[in-house]
Amino acid sequence: MTYEYFIRNRSNILSYRGTVPAIVAANLPPYNLGKVKSWGIISKYATTKTSATLTSL
Repeated sequence: MTYEYFIRNRSNILSYRGTVPAIVAANLPPYNLGKVKSWGIISKYATTKTSATLTSL
């Protein structure tokens, strides 16, 4: 069984605003969306089935 707990703090998330009309012929610079904090738990449980054959001599 594996178990993980995580906390992620992200900042400086860049994105682009809407488009500019073709007449302007310019690109808008990216802008900062802000900060995001996320957290959670991930767990995994796995089993394996093994079979054995016994033989007598």
